[in-house]
Amino acid sequence: MRHALLALFVAGCTGSTEAEVTRLPAWESPAEPTCPDRMLASEEALVRAPYLNSVRPDSLVVAFGAPQAATAATVTYTNAAGSAQTLDAAREEVPGDGSTIALFHADVGELEAGTRYCYEVAIDGTVVASGLHFATSVPKDFDTTVRFIAIGDFGAGTPEQLDVRDAMLGYVDRADLFLTLGDNAYGSGTYDEWQRNVFAPNREVLPEVAYWPTWGNHDYSTDDAEPALANHFLPDTLKPEHHERYWALDHGPLHVVGLDSEGALLDASEGNQIEWAEADLAANTAPWTLALWHKPAFTGHESRTGDFFVNAKLKPLAQDNGVDVVLTGHDHFYERFHPVLDGELVDREDGGIPWIISGGGGRGLYPLEGHENEAYGAERHHFLWGEIDQCTLRIQAIGTDGEPFDTLELERC
Repeated sequence: MRHALLALFVAGCTGSTEAEVTRLPAWESPAEPTCPDRMLASEEALVRAPYLNSVRPDSLVVAFGAPQAATAATVTYTNAAGSAQTLDAAREEVPGDGSTIALFHADVGELEAGTRYCYEVAIDGTVVASGLHFATSVPKDFDTTVRFIAIGDFGAGTPEQLDVRDAMLGYVDRADLFLTLGDNAYGSGTYDEWQRNVFAPNREVLPEVAYWPTWGNHDYSTDDAEPALANHFLPDTLKPEHHERYWALDHGPLHVVGLDSEGALLDASEGNQIEWAEADLAANTAPWTLALWHKPAFTGHESRTGDFFVNAKLKPLAQDNGVDVVLTGHDHFYERFHPVLDGELVDREDGGIPWIISGGGGRGLYPLEGHENEAYGAERHHFLWGEIDQCTLRIQAIGTDGEPFDTLELERC
């Protein structure tokens, strides 16, 4: 750790005062169901525990893995009134950790916004997961407190990854979103590494939180990230070849855009990622906007510099389209920067954006020399914990002891 004390940074938003902020109505959560005790069958029966992709106000995808011999599966979900519905899950096959997995997914639709449901999963008629819950996202025109975990460079198969995972377990029950900052599956993003280093260690993390990953260079090392795409069920984009490579979500006062700093960023043809993101951000009306991708634009690494294409394309995108904070990974440490614009220190009211590098999820740490615009840096394994409502954005770096060691806090009311 390069600084011994907790750091706190507070800044106001562009031209905002309490009188000028248009207040969103507070979201009133519907009644919650009472779910039975949580149960996950053994890995022999439930090879991959359920995970939740593409969570929206009215829909989501429940995915899970079974032995190759499994032929059918269902997802049953129940609302607070006790009304239950059962859906058949679609089946496909993907390689796993030494064997082929029957990968099932169910597209669950016609749900109520901002609502919690109990759910269970059955494989060939046998219940293998029960007492779980999922929740749809809160509509973007309402105020609520959104809580998220963000982690980068984590699926390394190391003891340090498990230390970070164990610390996350103290937070995940309160989290609405689980965001990743790329380099999820080391060392080459293979099918086996996704199962062994991502899904298996996070068996207790993923079943009840909306899971939105982004991709890094290691994820791209195998067939342009084909194993990553095959194992997830993320939104379509303008171009079919870009489907699932980037996405956007709304949850109450927060808009998140998850972008690809790898292969999709290099495509400059019509309908590319930048055009898609510009249109998304132009339509965004949320009080807070968070952008995340893998490679940073600048870094305090002792021998690295920022990524050329990120500087050329993603940095201007964020600066020109109202992004409040950028999260990246790639460098295996924690580093938070003062608000900057084109590399210069600039107050937030003049367009400066705080950036955070969070690459300490489990891979070996890198040497941190420091950067002229650095506000705080630490060579520590960690994850990020965010809490956001209409007036306040707070992001904390949480160490393997489960305690925060740095905080970014922004105010707009």
